[in-house]
Amino acid sequence: MSTALNYMLKDDASEVLERKIIHSLYLTQEPEQGYFFYLPENLTPQTEIFVCVHGISRNAEEHVRLFKTMADLYQVAIVSPYFSRKHFPDYQRLGCSGRGKRADLTLLKIFNEVKERTQITHNRFYLFGFSGGAQFAHRFSMAYPKKVAKLAIAASGWYTWPTMRNRFPYGLGNTEQLADLRFDLDRFLSIPVSIFVGEDDIQQDNTLNRSKKVTLQQGDNRLERARSWLKALQREADRRRRDTEYQFQVLKGVGHSFSECVDLEKMDQLVFESLFGQRLA
Repeated sequence: MSTALNYMLKDDASEVLERKIIHSLYLTQEPEQGYFFYLPENLTPQTEIFVCVHGISRNAEEHVRLFKTMADLYQVAIVSPYFSRKHFPDYQRLGCSGRGKRADLTLLKIFNEVKERTQITHNRFYLFGFSGGAQFAHRFSMAYPKKVAKLAIAASGWYTWPTMRNRFPYGLGNTEQLADLRFDLDRFLSIPVSIFVGEDDIQQDNTLNRSKKVTLQQGDNRLERARSWLKALQREADRRRRDTEYQFQVLKGVGHSFSECVDLEKMDQLVFESLFGQRLA
């Protein structure tokens, strides 16, 4: 039986996307903007979409490759945007004014195009990010909580605090750097969040934000900062009488490496279980 996808682009009936293949695609209206796309065998309009966002190594294709086994098991489509260094030097903070293109708006365009390509009907997706991608993912969820069904993040270098008292990116107060955005803390606090971090991810490397302001608020390393942010989420959710589920897991014996987290500690399985539930044997 052919695995060719029956759904096609409305404006390009000659293009057929095969299932169980990692596709390297470009936005129709922005041909320089790439993303990776993986389709499960049993694609339907009700298929869920899993978006995974790379760190500063820009290993978007590796994310898809290491998550596709779980995508096949759960019959979920994968979308992985590629945020280039040239065009998205500030994607972790969504793309503040004067710092390149807006990564948040680009992801929304990719998501809309994927829906058009596949005729998937969902208006929300499941979001994961690693390292710099985790920074983007939790900030995107704060800005667009209606778009995110559940959030899973791993090894974020630092966090935007769940408070309106400080300006973004330290808190969610309005900023001229993203003048058109209004963050929705109350709705964000209704999104289930899972946080993963390596047990040995305690190094203060050159990519870690080591500013005094962040260190005093969040801790010295990624492990401390993950725990601090979890507590801040729980406090704010309790204050607003939200019973949102928050999960926290330390990955034993691994540091700041996406591939090691997957290969040694099965982070791919843990992420999918946190987002989609455990599969019955």
